[in-house]
Amino acid sequence: MTRELGPVTLRGGDEMTVKLVECPAEEYVEPLLRFLEHKGDNTARDMKQRLRGDYAEVSLDRWFVGEIDGRIASQMGYMLARDTLDL
Repeated sequence: MTRELGPVTLRGGDEMTVKLVECPAEEYVEPLLRFLEHKGDNTARDMKQRLRGDYAEVSLDRWFVGEIDGRIASQMGYMLARDTLDL
């Protein structure tokens, strides 16, 4: 599931849309892997599995994605083991 959190105006005047990407998020597998292609194979494989929801039962995986004109310009992710969450 993807949820738009809102626009942010950058210092240069560009507007960036910030989204919360909650796994599984198959639509973000390829775009995020392209954006992070400089990462190693292990990281790419792990991200692909997380974005597909392969670890959803044991891990809470989220990404914040910044997009300018529909293209990823920034990202930040976190992964938390579900057995340590105090929900």
